[in-house]
Amino acid sequence: MKHKTDKNVQAARLHAIELFPKENCNSEIARRVGVARQTIVRWRKTWEEQGPKALSVIERGPKHKLTNEQWHKIESLLLKGAQESGYSTDLWTLERIADLVHKETGILYHPGHVWLILRNMGWSCQKPQVKAKERDEEAIQRWCREDWPEIKRGHRNTVQG
Repeated sequence: MKHKTDKNVQAARLHAIELFPKENCNSEIARRVGVARQTIVRWRKTWEEQGPKALSVIERGPKHKLTNEQWHKIESLLLKGAQESGYSTDLWTLERIADLVHKETGILYHPGHVWLILRNMGWSCQKPQVKAKERDEEAIQRWCREDWPEIKRGHRNTVQG
């Protein structure tokens, strides 16, 4: 079972701590708590070696490579635009952002991981609108004004037989 919040994981740890002195079977504790047996094995080892306080606050997931300050600096560069950071167009891609992070901090991130971090920072994926460079707005307006109404009405000059 996967716990969705740190609060749920913390409740599971506290429940496991209560069961450790009473129950020897890791599988049974795992079933009651709702986590994998391997998790109980790891928690029990920590509990036995360091005591219950060692399980009271455990941060989940890998440690962050960059500090919040470094991410704020990257975010400010992103807001200025890609061309400001030396790229040929103003389009930010995950590869470019990973490259920017590497240039600014010396730390490598996989582009997919960059997306997870950006999403947690409140950013969203946006697709730029593509317009042809050759687009002639004046010709489009003229076509909409003159040709389209004629096409919409249909061909009126039918051959009578």
